[in-house]
Amino acid sequence: MKLLIAGGDARAAYAAQEADRRALAVSALGLENSPLDFPRASWEDVSQADAVLMANPWRTPFPGPLGEAIDAAALMNALRPDARLVFPDVLKMPASFTRAHLCLSDGEDYLRKNAVLTAEGALHALMSRAAFSLLGARALVIGYGRIGRDTALRLRDLGCTVCACARREESRALARADGLFACGFGALGGRLGWAELIISTVPGRVMERSELKLIQKSAVLIDVASAPYGFSLDDALLLGLNAARENNLPGRYCPMSAGIVQLDAFLNLIASEQTRSHEKEEI
Repeated sequence: MKLLIAGGDARAAYAAQEADRRALAVSALGLENSPLDFPRASWEDVSQADAVLMANPWRTPFPGPLGEAIDAAALMNALRPDARLVFPDVLKMPASFTRAHLCLSDGEDYLRKNAVLTAEGALHALMSRAAFSLLGARALVIGYGRIGRDTALRLRDLGCTVCACARREESRALARADGLFACGFGALGGRLGWAELIISTVPGRVMERSELKLIQKSAVLIDVASAPYGFSLDDALLLGLNAARENNLPGRYCPMSAGIVQLDAFLNLIASEQTRSHEKEEI
C-alpha cells in the first residue's frame, strides 16, 4: 500500500520519518522545509496514493508551516477517487466537502494517547511560567475530561493540592475518588482566588472578565483547549495576569511522540477500513 502524508506541522514530518523507518511505502508532500529525512512526494506519488494522512486545509493555511503553498482543491483533484483520506479531525470542514473520509479523533485510543501528551505539555508550560515550585502549589483544573483528568493527576503526583471544576456530578465524584477536591461551575469564582495554577481544558468560554479579576497576579493561568477557548487572552493580559494560550501542545511540545501516535492511529484506521470492506464483499 502506498501512503501519502500531505501537509501538517512537525508531527506530520515525524510520522513520515517513522513510516519510512518501518519500511512502509510512504512519501510526503508539503513538508519540504522539514530537516528530517523521509521521501518527498512528487505529483505522480500523489496520483498513486492508496491512503492519505491529510492536514486539515480548512483550519489553517494549507499545507502548513513546513511546506510551500499548495492549492487544496488541486491536491484533491490529483488523488485517485478511491484513495482513502484520513484527517486529524473534522472541525470546521465545509459542508460542501462530501468525499468519503476517516478521522483520527473518532478513535478512543488516539484521543487518550493525545490527552497524555497534552497533559505532559501542560505541565511543561506551567513550570516554564511559574516563579515557584509546583510542590505544595494550589492547582485548579477546569474540566475533567481526558485532558483535564490526566493533567490533574500529574499535578497531584507532583505534590500539588488540586481542585477539579466540572459540570457533571459524575466527573466531580471521579475527581474525589482520585484524591482531589472538586467543585461545580457555580463555585468556580470562589476557587479562582485560591488557586496558584489554573488550567482551562474546556473548549468553551468558562471565565469572563469579571472572573479573571478574581485571579491572583502571581498565579499562572493557561488555556490548553481548542477554540473558542476558556477565556479571553487579551482580557487576561490587560489585567496583568501571567496567562497564555497553550493549545496544540503535542505538536509543539513533543512532535516526535505525537507524530508516532498519529501514524499508528492512521495505520489502524486504514486496516480497520480494509477489514470492513472485505467483510462487506464476502456478504
